[in-house]
Amino acid sequence: MKVPPSPAAVHKSPAGSNQAYAPAVDEPGHIAGIVGPLLTMFGAGLIVLSLILTSVKGGFTTGFSLTPWGPLSRRLRECARGQASIPSEELPILQAVARVWVGQRSQLLFCLGASIAQFGSSLGYSGVWRDVFTVAFTALMAATAVLTERRARLGAAFLASHPLPGPPNPPEYLSGPQPGSV
Repeated sequence: MKVPPSPAAVHKSPAGSNQAYAPAVDEPGHIAGIVGPLLTMFGAGLIVLSLILTSVKGGFTTGFSLTPWGPLSRRLRECARGQASIPSEELPILQAVARVWVGQRSQLLFCLGASIAQFGSSLGYSGVWRDVFTVAFTALMAATAVLTERRARLGAAFLASHPLPGPPNPPEYLSGPQPGSV
């Protein structure tokens, strides 16, 4: 037996019939059509901010692989936990790796921004598979954020126990004449 919708739920559909009607996302006034793109743009802004901060703080590297399962990463974890001794020729490389890990802490903003952007996108264009993807993507970004923070703490602990000699070098764009050095 079919139950007719309540009078409050019956709206005039675009065709003019008296059927239950929910406004589409792209119709004017639908909240998801307004909030979704705003969240997507906010997330994209956080992604750009994280890339800028990471490049300024020295979180990008060239010349060696820093995959979590790589030999340098494994060696730095062992040394930061005090499980291995460090030869003097290996110390500068491990310090460089630790500086990169500390500089990558701003990648947490990337994970947050990507998750917010994906959620905003799924608000605008919902569907079962998009919702499943959004949940899986957010879980992946959360796991990445946890690993990034863990590596940043290990790098900071390593640098605290093995400090860099002398003052830190200025970034390349500041390597010209400094104020007061003339």
